[in-house]
Amino acid sequence: MSLVLELGGLKRPPASLAGDELLTGPDPSACMVSGVMFAARKQLLLSLVGDPGFYDVVSLLSPASMQPALHPVAGTWVPFAALVELDKAIHERLHHRYPHILTYVGAASAELGISRVYRELDIEELVAFLSGIARFHHQYQNYGRVEFERTPNGARMRYLDYPCYSRFFCASGDGFFLEAILRHGGKEPDVHEVRCHCWGDGVCEYEMTWR
Repeated sequence: MSLVLELGGLKRPPASLAGDELLTGPDPSACMVSGVMFAARKQLLLSLVGDPGFYDVVSLLSPASMQPALHPVAGTWVPFAALVELDKAIHERLHHRYPHILTYVGAASAELGISRVYRELDIEELVAFLSGIARFHHQYQNYGRVEFERTPNGARMRYLDYPCYSRFFCASGDGFFLEAILRHGGKEPDVHEVRCHCWGDGVCEYEMTWR
């Protein structure tokens, strides 16, 4: 179970899902994501609602999106649209029971990628992990780029040049960074997306703080 999920009630209300959505870009070979993202979602669903709940969510998907959801393979590329379809199905089935379900989706991705849990804050390891997200972004998405910036009280991540986007995907970013901070020993983490492609900003920007 992710540390974010263990916390239960989160201080901030669930991220807003209002905004524009563009699921495919002008280049049909772009807007692809790694199958590992589907693996994290499957792991989360099985832990929360078991096999019956997992198959109930998957039953809402189109055949093309159902295959990677049922049998995720980390080394494959899957259309971004299929991932958003899965996130929408997860939200539809579970948001009444788990209002922060998309936050938990993001936390599950970080949990899958970070096995160690630090007892005390290791700032060097945390900064290295966050900066590594920018360097290795192309391993998880074949579009866009990421800039990492250390700030006095935390860090800032900017996702730029995205030809496709969705609030259902961006809302999970809060959970990813919260989980990363907690696993590196950070206390009282706060993550907030202040700008978004979906809002016409031309960037998805996450501000994060911890102590």
